[in-house]
Amino acid sequence: MPKVICKKIGCKKLIEKGINNGYCEEHKEFGQKLKKEAESYRLSNYNSYRRNSKETKFYNSKAWKDPKYGAKIAALTRDNYMCQHCLAKGIINHTNLEVHHIVPLKHDYSLGLELSNLVTLCRSCHKIADDKFKKYKIK
Repeated sequence: MPKVICKKIGCKKLIEKGINNGYCEEHKEFGQKLKKEAESYRLSNYNSYRRNSKETKFYNSKAWKDPKYGAKIAALTRDNYMCQHCLAKGIINHTNLEVHHIVPLKHDYSLGLELSNLVTLCRSCHKIADDKFKKYKIK
């Protein structure tokens, strides 16, 4: 595997590409903290500007988020924690996974927890799927 320099400013250690989000062992925790903060900021922005309060309440519900029995975990488990669009192209992708509603909550709230309406996608495929739906949305 190719080697790259640690992402931490001032650190010159070489590490294997794709390990610890680009940080050496010494700065691994710093990288994880930074990633967590960025994800938190991304989600708070998304919730503030894109979701209505009913959707936010749904995505924070136990039925969706529960680590043992939630619909989100059920979909991820069913799809073996792999992006299904990438898999259809012959690519195995386990990174940045999200659960996508085929029919969005805005159009049919009753399908929100239906496993048949959920599919595991990576973040980039999820964005493409959402953009396609907006372009050809059901009226």
